[in-house]
Amino acid sequence: MEIGSLAEWVESFAEILAVSVALFLPYYQKRKANKEKNQQAKQIIIKTANKLLQQTNIQESIQFKELTKFVSIYLS
Repeated sequence: MEIGSLAEWVESFAEILAVSVALFLPYYQKRKANKEKNQQAKQIIIKTANKLLQQTNIQESIQFKELTKFVSIYLS
């Protein structure tokens, strides 16, 4: 029983590597996109919250209403 030449082993390893990359690349890209989206949402919430904390009537302000809408849409 022959175990094959070095070229066949290298080719097999390359095929396994290519299939692994093809299977896991979409998962990695989606995870990265979600992470960026969450980071942007976090920055928006922090900026709006800082503006709200500087006001006295928080619940009556436009920023508070916009923030509650943004959070409700984002969590949906």
